[in-house]
Amino acid sequence: MEQTAVTTFKVEVTPPVGGYLCGGFHEQSVGVETPLYLRGAVVSANGTRYVLACVDYCYLVGRSQRRLIEAVAAGANVPAGRVSLHSNHVHDAPLIDEEAHERIERFAGVRVHDEGYFSGVLKRTKEAVETALKTPAREVGGIAFASHAVSRFASTRRVLEADGTCKVRFSICRDAAIRDRPEGLIDPMLDQVVFYDTKQSPMVCMNFYASHPQVSDGRRMISADTIGVALDLFEKSHPDVFPIYFSGCAGDITAGKFTTLDRHRNRLVFGVRLYDAMQEALAKARPGPVGAVRWDDRVFNVPLSQIEQGEEHFQAILRGEGPVGVKYNAATKLQRLEEKLTSCPYRISLARFGEIGILLLPAEMMVEYQLYAKSHFRGRLAVAAYGDGFLKYIATDEAFDQGGYEVEPAWTEVGKGIEACIKPEMDRILAG
Repeated sequence: MEQTAVTTFKVEVTPPVGGYLCGGFHEQSVGVETPLYLRGAVVSANGTRYVLACVDYCYLVGRSQRRLIEAVAAGANVPAGRVSLHSNHVHDAPLIDEEAHERIERFAGVRVHDEGYFSGVLKRTKEAVETALKTPAREVGGIAFASHAVSRFASTRRVLEADGTCKVRFSICRDAAIRDRPEGLIDPMLDQVVFYDTKQSPMVCMNFYASHPQVSDGRRMISADTIGVALDLFEKSHPDVFPIYFSGCAGDITAGKFTTLDRHRNRLVFGVRLYDAMQEALAKARPGPVGAVRWDDRVFNVPLSQIEQGEEHFQAILRGEGPVGVKYNAATKLQRLEEKLTSCPYRISLARFGEIGILLLPAEMMVEYQLYAKSHFRGRLAVAAYGDGFLKYIATDEAFDQGGYEVEPAWTEVGKGIEACIKPEMDRILAG
C-alpha cells in the first residue's frame, strides 16, 4: 500500500479594522480581539494530494468560495475537486460574498466587500501552501478517531411550544422561559480525527463539533470567539500537534441555553469547554493503521425555492434605508432573479481512511443531517459543514412544516423537499 503523508499550513487572514463584520449583519469593527486564521492539512496518498481546510470566517459564498478553493488548489498543484474548504461560522469575522456585496454597492452605495484585502488572502494562501509543500511531508504512521461530549454548550435553537409554534433560542437568550427549556436534539460529541507519525506521536488533530460557536459577538471586535480560545489553549498544551477546528451541522444549534449576558466571560468559559473536550478526546485516542485512503465527490443540482417578489422589490430595499444585513438578504435574492437561477450545484465529499470517514458538506445544515449521516456510515464518521454558504440554512421537511427562523425565505434558498434531494445522495456516498 502506498505511503500516506501529511503537510500542514496556517495563514493569518485578519481583516483590516473598520470593515463590516459578518458581511454587514454586524457593524464595522473597531479593533482586533484575536487574529483570524486559515488552517489546512494536505494529505498525500494515491499519487495525488487532498486538502482539508477551515477558515475563521462566518461564510464564504459562491465566487468567493471558489476563488479561495482555487488558491489552495493552485498552491497544492491539484484540481479544485481535491480541496474541501469550510468556514467555522464565527460571527465577528468576515462573511465574503462578492456577488451579493457588489449589488449592495451598486444600488446602496455601501462598500462591504474589500477586494484588496481578499486578493491578499488569496495570494498569501497560495504561497503558504506552496511553501509548506517544499518541506518533506511527514509520513502518517497511524490514525485514530476519538470523541468526547462537550459539557454545557450545545442546545437546540428551535424551542417548540404546546401549540406548535417555534420560538428561537439564540446564542444569547434573555427569555428565561425559553432559555430553561431542555437541550433538545443535539449531537453532544466533539469528534477528532488524529494523524500520528511513525513513532506514534500525534501530529495533526482535526476537531469537529456541531454548534454555533459564537457566544460573545456583536462587540465590534474581530474575534475567533470560542474556537480561538480553544485552539490557542490546545496549541500551548501540544506545541507539536497541529489543530484544525470544523463546525458541524449546526444550523439549529446554539449555546443559548447556557450562556449569560456577559459576553466577555462567555468567550472564555465556552472556549475552555471546547478545549476540555479536545483534551479528553485526544487522551482517549489510540492510533491504528491508516487503511485505504479514498476521496469521493458527489455533485448534483438541488432546486431553489420560488421567489414571490420581482427584481424591483429587492432593488427598492437596497436603495432604501435600513441595515446592511437586510440589504444583504435582498441582494442574494436579486442575484438569483438577475441570473435566473432555479437550481444550485450541491457538493458532498467524503474522505476515507480505512474505517474512518470525514463527511464534508456545504451550507448551514440542521443537526438532523449530521445524526443521519453518522447512523448510516459503516465505521466512525466526523462531519464538517459550512462549505459554500450560498444556500444559507438547509432545514428538514419537518422544520418547514413547523416554521421558525431557519425556514423564513430571507434565511434560506431552498424549500420543503430538500431533504429528499440530499439524503439519498448522502446515502450513496456513505455506502461507497
